[in-house]
Amino acid sequence: MALGRIRRHSIDILFPLAVLLVFGASSVMAILLAANIYGGSVKSSGQMYNGATALAYVQEKLHQNDSEGAVRLEQYDEIPVLVMEQRYQDQRYCTYIYAWEGSLRELFANQDLEFDPSAGRKLLNMEAFSCRWLGDGLLEIRCTDEEGTVSTACVGLLSAEV
Repeated sequence: MALGRIRRHSIDILFPLAVLLVFGASSVMAILLAANIYGGSVKSSGQMYNGATALAYVQEKLHQNDSEGAVRLEQYDEIPVLVMEQRYQDQRYCTYIYAWEGSLRELFANQDLEFDPSAGRKLLNMEAFSCRWLGDGLLEIRCTDEEGTVSTACVGLLSAEV
C-alpha cells in the first residue's frame, strides 16, 4: 500500500507558534501582576510594622514607668517629647522619647543634663511623634511614618499627672 503524499500548509506551523506565543505572553503578564501584588504587600506590611512596633514600644515604656508624677509631656525646641522619670541610687534619670531627623529616638540621661536630641538612640524610622493627655490618666500616642501613615494608640496610666 502506497501512502499518498501529505501536503503541508503554512497554518500547520503558524497555529502551534501562535498558541505558544499566547501562552508565553499570559505567563509574563501573570508574573508581572504577582510581582506588583507582592511589592504592595511588602510595602504595606513594612508600614504597619513601623507604626505598630513604635506604639507597642512606647506603651511598654509607659507601663514600666507608671508611678506618681513620673510621666510628663514637654517641648524642647519645637520637638514634642515624652519624658519618664525614674530614680536609681538616689539620683534622678529621665527617659526621653521623641522623633528627630526621621527617627523615633530614645535618650536615657541624668535629669541634671541638658536634653540633646542628637544624643538619642535611633529606634525606628519615623517622621513625627506626639502625645497628648485626653483626661483621666488617658494618654494618646501618635506616630507618623515616612509615607505619612499615622498610627494612634491610647494608654491608660494608673498614676498619671494630667
